[in-house]
Order: sequence, then structure tokens, then C-alpha cells
Amino acid sequence: MLKLFTEHPESLGMTYYEHMVGSLHYSYLFLVGSIKAGIHAILPFLYETSTTDLVQSVRTHLVTSRIK
Repeated sequence: MLKLFTEHPESLGMTYYEHMVGSLHYSYLFLVGSIKAGIHAILPFLYETSTTDLVQSVRTHLVTSRIK
């Protein structure tokens, strides 16, 4: 049963706790990004590049933090 919680994080070279903290951080970033995108949909002059900036930032972090 424990393997269900540790297999994926270990495949990334992380502990369960490290993976949880990282995932919760991404969750927060995506929540804020979603709110900004919603505001931008109504007021297109606000947050003009926030979604693109977020996607590029997350992608860069994911690519550079991969196990080599």
C-alpha cells in the first residue's frame, strides 16, 4: 500500500514529502494563474502575458529539474 504513495515520487528522485510540497506549489501557481486568466477574459488590458509567462516558467522549471 505504501508503494502507491512513493513509487511516482521516487521515480523522480524525490521523497513523498518533497513531491507533495512541489505539487502543492504548482497547484497554488495554477490557481493564481487561473484567476488572472479569468480577469483577463473580462478585462483584456490586464494580465496580458500572465498565462504565457506562467506556462513558460513552469515548463522551464520542469525541464531543468528532471533527473539526468
